[in-house]
Amino acid sequence: MRQPAVWILLASLSAAPAGAFTRSRDPDTRACLWWETRQVRVLLNEACSADLPRAQCETAVWASLAIWNEAPCSDFQFLSGGLSSRTDVGFDEDHWDDNVNLILWTESSWRHDETAIAMTTTTYDRHTGQVVDTDVELNGLSYTFTAIESPNVIVDIQNTLAHEAGHMLGLDHSSDPEACMFATAPEGETKKRDLAQDDIDGVCHIYPTGQPIAACPGGPAIDPGGDGGCGQMPRSSGPSALIWLLALGAIILRSRTHVSDS
Repeated sequence: MRQPAVWILLASLSAAPAGAFTRSRDPDTRACLWWETRQVRVLLNEACSADLPRAQCETAVWASLAIWNEAPCSDFQFLSGGLSSRTDVGFDEDHWDDNVNLILWTESSWRHDETAIAMTTTTYDRHTGQVVDTDVELNGLSYTFTAIESPNVIVDIQNTLAHEAGHMLGLDHSSDPEACMFATAPEGETKKRDLAQDDIDGVCHIYPTGQPIAACPGGPAIDPGGDGGCGQMPRSSGPSALIWLLALGAIILRSRTHVSDS
Protein backbone atom coordinates (compact mmCIF):
# COMPACT_ATOMS: atom_id res chain seq x y z
CA MET A 1 0.00 0.00 0.00
CA ARG A 2 1.15 3.55 -0.66
CA GLN A 3 2.03 5.29 2.57
CA PRO A 4 0.03 8.52 2.93
CA ALA A 5 1.97 11.72 3.41
CA VAL A 6 1.19 14.21 6.14
CA TRP A 7 0.31 17.77 5.13
CA ILE A 8 0.47 20.44 7.80
CA LEU A 9 -0.01 24.13 6.98
CA LEU A 10 2.34 26.78 8.55
CA ALA A 11 1.47 30.46 8.76
CA SER A 12 4.31 32.86 9.51
CA LEU A 13 5.64 36.16 8.22
CA SER A 14 5.79 35.97 4.43
CA ALA A 15 4.13 37.50 1.41
CA ALA A 16 0.66 36.37 0.33
CA PRO A 17 0.67 34.24 -2.82
CA ALA A 18 -0.43 35.73 -6.12
CA GLY A 19 -3.68 34.86 -7.83
CA ALA A 20 -7.20 34.28 -6.55
CA PHE A 21 -8.18 30.93 -4.97
CA THR A 22 -5.57 28.20 -5.24
CA ARG A 23 -5.51 24.49 -4.46
CA SER A 24 -3.25 22.91 -1.87
CA ARG A 25 -0.58 20.68 -3.43
CA ASP A 26 2.04 18.21 -2.37
CA PRO A 27 5.30 20.20 -2.70
CA ASP A 28 7.12 17.37 -4.45
CA THR A 29 4.59 15.55 -6.66
CA ARG A 30 2.45 18.68 -7.21
CA ALA A 31 -0.68 16.59 -6.68
CA CYS A 32 -3.67 18.70 -5.58
CA LEU A 33 -5.41 17.65 -2.39
CA TRP A 34 -9.00 16.37 -2.63
CA TRP A 35 -11.52 14.12 -0.92
CA GLU A 36 -13.11 11.22 -2.77
CA THR A 37 -16.17 11.44 -0.53
CA ARG A 38 -18.26 14.60 -0.77
CA GLN A 39 -19.34 14.24 2.88
CA VAL A 40 -16.55 14.61 5.44
CA ARG A 41 -17.52 13.79 9.02
CA VAL A 42 -15.74 15.81 11.72
CA LEU A 43 -15.72 15.16 15.47
CA LEU A 44 -15.13 17.74 18.22
CA ASN A 45 -13.34 16.88 21.43
CA GLU A 46 -15.87 17.22 24.23
CA ALA A 47 -13.78 19.70 26.25
CA CYS A 48 -13.83 22.29 23.43
CA SER A 49 -12.14 25.52 24.63
CA ALA A 50 -11.61 26.37 28.29
CA ASP A 51 -12.02 30.08 27.51
CA LEU A 52 -15.79 30.14 27.14
CA PRO A 53 -18.91 28.06 27.92
CA ARG A 54 -18.92 24.78 26.04
CA ALA A 55 -22.24 25.49 24.33
CA GLN A 56 -20.86 28.72 22.85
CA CYS A 57 -17.67 26.96 21.78
CA GLU A 58 -19.57 24.10 20.12
CA THR A 59 -21.86 26.49 18.25
CA ALA A 60 -18.88 28.44 16.90
CA VAL A 61 -17.07 25.28 15.77
CA TRP A 62 -20.00 23.81 13.83
CA ALA A 63 -20.86 27.21 12.34
CA SER A 64 -17.30 27.56 11.02
CA LEU A 65 -17.62 24.29 9.11
CA ALA A 66 -21.21 24.82 7.99
CA ILE A 67 -20.45 27.91 5.89
CA TRP A 68 -18.64 25.68 3.38
CA ASN A 69 -21.83 23.63 2.96
CA GLU A 70 -23.73 26.65 1.66
CA ALA A 71 -21.95 27.02 -1.69
CA PRO A 72 -24.85 26.50 -4.17
CA CYS A 73 -22.68 25.05 -6.95
CA SER A 74 -20.90 22.42 -4.83
CA ASP A 75 -22.10 19.23 -3.19
CA PHE A 76 -19.20 19.05 -0.71
CA GLN A 77 -20.42 18.87 2.89
CA PHE A 78 -18.80 18.89 6.31
CA LEU A 79 -20.92 16.73 8.64
CA SER A 80 -21.01 17.15 12.41
CA GLY A 81 -19.99 13.92 14.09
CA GLY A 82 -20.79 15.34 17.52
CA LEU A 83 -18.63 15.26 20.62
CA SER A 84 -15.89 12.74 21.32
CA SER A 85 -13.48 11.95 24.12
CA ARG A 86 -10.74 11.16 21.59
CA THR A 87 -7.55 13.18 21.54
CA ASP A 88 -5.48 11.28 18.96
CA VAL A 89 -4.16 13.38 16.08
CA GLY A 90 -2.74 12.09 12.82
CA PHE A 91 -3.30 8.90 10.85
CA ASP A 92 -2.98 5.40 12.30
CA GLU A 93 -1.88 3.17 9.42
CA ASP A 94 -2.34 0.03 11.50
CA HIS A 95 -6.02 0.75 12.10
CA TRP A 96 -7.34 2.41 8.95
CA ASP A 97 -11.00 2.09 9.91
CA ASP A 98 -10.51 3.68 13.33
CA ASN A 99 -9.25 7.06 12.11
CA VAL A 100 -11.44 10.13 12.64
CA ASN A 101 -11.30 13.77 11.58
CA LEU A 102 -10.94 15.63 14.86
CA ILE A 103 -10.96 19.21 16.18
CA LEU A 104 -9.57 19.70 19.67
CA TRP A 105 -8.09 22.30 21.98
CA THR A 106 -4.83 21.69 23.84
CA GLU A 107 -4.79 23.53 27.14
CA SER A 108 -1.41 22.20 28.33
CA SER A 109 1.76 20.65 26.90
CA TRP A 110 1.43 22.22 23.43
CA ARG A 111 3.85 20.16 21.31
CA HIS A 112 4.13 22.53 18.36
CA ASP A 113 5.71 25.95 17.85
CA GLU A 114 4.64 28.08 20.81
CA THR A 115 3.53 30.88 18.46
CA ALA A 116 1.09 28.56 16.69
CA ILE A 117 -2.58 29.17 17.38
CA ALA A 118 -3.85 26.31 15.23
CA MET A 119 -2.21 23.27 13.65
CA THR A 120 -3.97 21.30 10.91
CA THR A 121 -2.62 17.89 9.95
CA THR A 122 -3.96 16.30 6.76
CA THR A 123 -2.93 12.83 5.60
CA TYR A 124 -3.13 12.10 1.89
CA ASP A 125 -1.81 9.92 -0.92
CA ARG A 126 1.26 11.71 -2.29
CA HIS A 127 0.73 10.43 -5.83
CA THR A 128 -2.97 11.21 -6.29
CA GLY A 129 -3.55 13.84 -3.58
CA GLN A 130 -6.51 11.89 -2.19
CA VAL A 131 -7.08 12.90 1.44
CA VAL A 132 -7.77 10.19 4.01
CA ASP A 133 -7.70 12.12 7.30
CA THR A 134 -7.54 15.66 8.68
CA ASP A 135 -7.26 16.96 12.26
CA VAL A 136 -7.10 20.45 13.77
CA GLU A 137 -5.40 21.31 17.06
CA LEU A 138 -5.91 24.73 18.68
CA ASN A 139 -3.44 26.22 21.14
CA GLY A 140 -5.47 26.95 24.26
CA LEU A 141 -2.31 27.12 26.33
CA SER A 142 -0.98 30.32 24.76
CA TYR A 143 -4.06 32.04 23.31
CA THR A 144 -7.51 33.18 24.41
CA PHE A 145 -10.41 32.18 22.17
CA THR A 146 -13.70 34.04 21.83
CA ALA A 147 -17.04 33.53 20.09
CA ILE A 148 -19.78 35.70 18.67
CA GLU A 149 -21.29 36.20 22.15
CA SER A 150 -17.98 37.37 23.65
CA PRO A 151 -17.83 41.10 24.59
CA ASN A 152 -14.34 41.50 23.13
CA VAL A 153 -13.11 39.52 20.13
CA ILE A 154 -9.55 38.25 20.57
CA VAL A 155 -8.98 35.06 18.55
CA ASP A 156 -12.38 34.39 17.03
CA ILE A 157 -13.17 30.68 16.78
CA GLN A 158 -15.32 30.97 13.67
CA ASN A 159 -12.86 33.24 11.92
CA THR A 160 -10.02 30.81 12.67
CA LEU A 161 -11.74 27.51 11.96
CA ALA A 162 -13.57 28.65 8.82
CA HIS A 163 -10.17 29.42 7.30
CA GLU A 164 -8.80 26.09 8.56
CA ALA A 165 -11.79 24.26 7.10
CA GLY A 166 -10.91 25.63 3.68
CA HIS A 167 -7.48 24.03 4.00
CA MET A 168 -9.11 20.82 5.25
CA LEU A 169 -11.12 20.50 2.03
CA GLY A 170 -8.16 21.27 -0.25
CA LEU A 171 -7.86 25.04 -0.71
CA ASP A 172 -4.68 27.07 -0.27
CA HIS A 173 -4.56 30.86 0.17
CA SER A 174 -6.31 33.46 -1.97
CA SER A 175 -5.10 36.94 -2.92
CA ASP A 176 -8.65 38.31 -2.55
CA PRO A 177 -8.58 40.36 0.71
CA GLU A 178 -12.30 39.71 1.22
CA ALA A 179 -11.93 35.92 0.99
CA CYS A 180 -12.09 33.59 3.94
CA MET A 181 -8.93 32.02 2.49
CA PHE A 182 -7.02 35.32 2.36
CA ALA A 183 -3.60 34.83 3.95
CA THR A 184 -3.73 37.48 6.71
CA ALA A 185 -6.11 38.36 9.54
CA PRO A 186 -5.70 41.15 12.13
CA GLU A 187 -6.48 40.41 15.76
CA GLY A 188 -10.21 40.62 16.39
CA GLU A 189 -11.18 39.92 12.77
CA THR A 190 -14.56 38.25 12.21
CA LYS A 191 -15.25 38.63 8.47
CA LYS A 192 -13.89 35.16 7.74
CA ARG A 193 -16.99 33.80 9.45
CA ASP A 194 -18.59 34.06 6.00
CA LEU A 195 -17.48 32.96 2.53
CA ALA A 196 -16.72 35.49 -0.19
CA GLN A 197 -17.40 34.74 -3.85
CA ASP A 198 -13.78 33.68 -4.33
CA ASP A 199 -14.15 31.00 -1.63
CA ILE A 200 -17.36 29.78 -3.26
CA ASP A 201 -15.60 29.67 -6.62
CA GLY A 202 -12.83 27.59 -5.06
CA VAL A 203 -14.97 24.89 -3.43
CA CYS A 204 -17.22 24.75 -6.50
CA HIS A 205 -14.18 24.33 -8.73
CA ILE A 206 -12.89 21.33 -6.77
CA TYR A 207 -16.25 19.72 -5.97
CA PRO A 208 -18.80 20.81 -8.62
CA THR A 209 -22.28 19.46 -7.96
CA GLY A 210 -22.83 16.15 -9.71
CA GLN A 211 -19.49 16.37 -11.55
CA PRO A 212 -16.09 14.65 -11.09
CA ILE A 213 -13.34 16.19 -8.98
CA ALA A 214 -11.63 18.96 -10.95
CA ALA A 215 -8.37 18.06 -12.64
CA CYS A 216 -5.17 19.43 -11.15
CA PRO A 217 -3.24 21.49 -13.75
CA GLY A 218 0.40 20.54 -13.85
CA GLY A 219 -0.06 17.68 -11.41
CA PRO A 220 -0.76 13.95 -11.57
CA ALA A 221 -4.02 12.83 -13.13
CA ILE A 222 -6.86 12.34 -10.64
CA ASP A 223 -8.46 8.92 -10.83
CA PRO A 224 -10.90 8.55 -7.91
CA GLY A 225 -11.63 4.96 -8.83
CA GLY A 226 -8.06 3.87 -9.41
CA ASP A 227 -7.07 2.75 -5.93
CA GLY A 228 -10.45 1.46 -4.78
CA GLY A 229 -10.30 3.26 -1.45
CA CYS A 230 -7.81 4.13 1.28
CA GLY A 231 -7.16 0.56 2.39
CA GLN A 232 -5.73 -0.42 -1.00
CA MET A 233 -3.30 2.44 -1.58
CA PRO A 234 0.18 1.25 -2.59
CA ARG A 235 3.08 2.58 -0.54
CA SER A 236 5.54 5.36 -1.29
CA SER A 237 8.49 6.39 0.83
CA GLY A 238 8.85 9.36 3.12
CA PRO A 239 6.36 11.81 4.64
CA SER A 240 5.94 15.29 3.22
CA ALA A 241 4.45 18.21 5.13
CA LEU A 242 3.52 21.84 5.27
CA ILE A 243 2.61 23.61 8.48
CA TRP A 244 -0.24 26.10 8.92
CA LEU A 245 -0.52 28.24 12.00
CA LEU A 246 -2.22 31.36 13.18
CA ALA A 247 0.34 33.57 14.93
CA LEU A 248 0.34 36.98 16.58
CA GLY A 249 -3.05 37.88 15.15
CA ALA A 250 -2.10 37.16 11.53
CA ILE A 251 -2.65 34.28 9.16
CA ILE A 252 0.15 34.12 6.60
CA LEU A 253 1.19 31.03 4.67
CA ARG A 254 4.58 29.75 3.70
CA SER A 255 5.31 26.17 2.73
CA ARG A 256 8.33 24.05 3.59
CA THR A 257 9.30 20.43 3.87
CA HIS A 258 8.82 19.19 7.41
CA VAL A 259 9.00 15.86 9.19
CA SER A 260 6.27 15.51 11.81
CA ASP A 261 7.26 15.30 15.46
CA SER A 262 7.44 11.77 16.75
